[in-house]
Amino acid sequence: MTGITTIAAPQNIDDLGIRQSFIEDLALKHIYLGGELMVDKLAAQLRLGFKMVNNIYDSLRRAELCEVKGAKGRRYFYSEFSRPTAIVIAHQFACIHKAAMAEHGA
Repeated sequence: MTGITTIAAPQNIDDLGIRQSFIEDLALKHIYLGGELMVDKLAAQLRLGFKMVNNIYDSLRRAELCEVKGAKGRRYFYSEFSRPTAIVIAHQFACIHKAAMAEHGA
């Protein structure tokens, strides 16, 4: 035994202890920066469970912030309607990251 503990990816928002809107903003940022993304790829990038990310995608789609593209599987990308929102969110995350790095002397 190596002493390494494996932790399962959270399967619902309540397990995270943060607002769903934060995860939606983070997902939208990834969709905007990554272009077309499949649910399983985004789930891997966010280190979250497939079911949770699929629910987030559904929420973004209902809000017309992303669309389903293609007939083979579920591929998602930001819609033109959401582009200004995605740009603002991506910029906010970049500023937060820069401030956090400066705070830690990196």
